[in-house]
Amino acid sequence: MPSRWLNIILVIMLAGCAAQGPPGGGPEDKEGPVLISSVPKDMETNVTGLSEIFLEFSEPVQIKNAESRLMISPTLLTKPEVEIKGRKVVIKNIKGLQKDVTYIVSLGRSVQDLHGNFAKEDIRIAFSTGDSIDNSSILGTVYNLPKKLNCFILAYRARDSFPDSPLGSLPDYICQVGENGSYKFRNLSPGVYRLLAVCTRLSDPLKDKQLSLIGLPPFSEINVEKSGQTVDRVNFYIQEVELSPFRVVSYKIEKGILRIRFTHKLKEDSLSVASVDFVDANSVKVGSTWVANGNENVLNVGLDVIGERLKGKLALRGLLDIYGKKLCDTLALDLEWKSYVDSVPPSVVDVIPRNGARDVDPDVEVRLDFSEPVVIDSGGIEILVDSASIGFEKRVLDSNTLILKLAGGENLAGREFIIRADGRRIYDLSGLTMSDTVVSYRFTTLSLAQTGSISGHLISNIEKKELLMVEAIRDDGKFKRAVRAGADGEFLIEYLLPGKYSLFVWYDKDGDCIFDGGKVFPYTPSEPFWFPENRIRVRARWETAGEEVILD
Repeated sequence: MPSRWLNIILVIMLAGCAAQGPPGGGPEDKEGPVLISSVPKDMETNVTGLSEIFLEFSEPVQIKNAESRLMISPTLLTKPEVEIKGRKVVIKNIKGLQKDVTYIVSLGRSVQDLHGNFAKEDIRIAFSTGDSIDNSSILGTVYNLPKKLNCFILAYRARDSFPDSPLGSLPDYICQVGENGSYKFRNLSPGVYRLLAVCTRLSDPLKDKQLSLIGLPPFSEINVEKSGQTVDRVNFYIQEVELSPFRVVSYKIEKGILRIRFTHKLKEDSLSVASVDFVDANSVKVGSTWVANGNENVLNVGLDVIGERLKGKLALRGLLDIYGKKLCDTLALDLEWKSYVDSVPPSVVDVIPRNGARDVDPDVEVRLDFSEPVVIDSGGIEILVDSASIGFEKRVLDSNTLILKLAGGENLAGREFIIRADGRRIYDLSGLTMSDTVVSYRFTTLSLAQTGSISGHLISNIEKKELLMVEAIRDDGKFKRAVRAGADGEFLIEYLLPGKYSLFVWYDKDGDCIFDGGKVFPYTPSEPFWFPENRIRVRARWETAGEEVILD
């Protein structure tokens, strides 16, 4: 055969090889798979003898970590297995189904086609082992959702009573929260429930043993009284919660100071009401206590020790961690004591607001952290506003931290502040004065020309409206201010930088001006809260007035 014809044949063969695959020219596949049938059928009743569940889709599917994505409620003691066969998903090893119970089988939105398109809707079916389907619902919204984490609502139904904490027991129902924060439990049976919101990197929340981002509703119990009832607006606010016990990890003596390390960071102002003292050692006295700067889970205890050993029982009463957990413990100490001569003078190690800060809230409190406990004589601290001295109140947070509350009010806006520490009048417990004669820090507050304000009225049936807190949060999350409402629900939030704001309102039961998100152990609901739909634009030199905020 002539070489010319051989080359033509080879070209035709290669072209045929290159043409393998789906024909071109058609529309790009952007539609996700659709559930078209199931065994048992959705909403089927009197299902018995079930060992496998079949889900059939409109096209071949794939599911990453399929068994972790599968949720069956009420929760089964044995985790089923998932097998994918083209367009079918087979859920095997179904065991322990109870009589007269409605079950919900869900894969969420984890089902994809082979092009990576996700199903538009949650993939779920419900069936009953009895002659009727439960059709009650609980729904709401989860706020402050962390990015790139999976969020779930766990629902626990009361039997005789609820445990002190739901964690550690299997939830009756699990529901995944949507990207917009909404969730809905469907096909619930009537009963009394407790709910918990958890956020995790895992696709199965029950496998995460280090949960820390948790939300609790403002209700201790949710009562679904009858079939077909919908309980709505059961909302959650996600916060960091530490679930491990608050305890002492270790302790040692270093440079004449007993340093006690805890599992959690300490709440500094709890030292003003807590007590740290020896209960059976007459030769040991506690001088001062303070939280270590930059290492807030270490408590420093200044001691007066007579002898070569530190021996006795140290009682720690009423100490709090930053999550509000209280520690009441006794340490049995038997350590070699080495006397230490202090030759290092005290110094300022941190100041808030930072030196040179701008756009500071005019109602700011100034915080000064010293390297060790100090005594400050009269005139040791001075605050200047535009070079003129101004009065202030002092509050000791712990032995080395001083809080300064500025006197005045609106006239402090748009001013330059100087915090001046006279080192000659500030000395440690050994009598050493600061090495720097005078230390100065400057910051500038927001001016009225830079800012606007929001005023309005909270409409609610709550009797004590003066316990309502209103916080304006700018859309970028970088700026917010909170005020307490008046007796009639009126509020005025000043010194807001321009931008669009949302409002966060909570009922401040304990009066500390801080939102309390509740506790997991013992189960304690959060303070009641609302995220009204009002979104408000703030402009400089302008008051956005007359906002009516309905709390329902």
